[in-house]
Amino acid sequence: MVSALFLDIKSTFPSVVLEWQAHDMRKRGVPRQYTDWIVPKVSGHHTTLKFNGFKSELFLLSKGLDQGCPLSGIVFQFYNSDLMDIRRTDEGRDAIMFMDNLLLLA
Repeated sequence: MVSALFLDIKSTFPSVVLEWQAHDMRKRGVPRQYTDWIVPKVSGHHTTLKFNGFKSELFLLSKGLDQGCPLSGIVFQFYNSDLMDIRRTDEGRDAIMFMDNLLLLA
């Protein structure tokens, strides 16, 4: 008998907490020189809001990855990588993950 659990994370890229993203990448062995650009205070990732003739002041983005960036798919794989740690094929548990989708088998 096999049990399967399918997970799909809603609003994946806009929901990424950038400090956690950098932490998860360093935890998996990515050197700090490659993770510091993710944290907005280091990268200077800012935006303004414009609507109905209103324009906001420039403000710092605290979360979210740019889905159009070619690196975002690679970078995001580190964000949920802890979910793969529950995988134990010798105990009959397996997992398959791609981006914001996860399949757990037991």
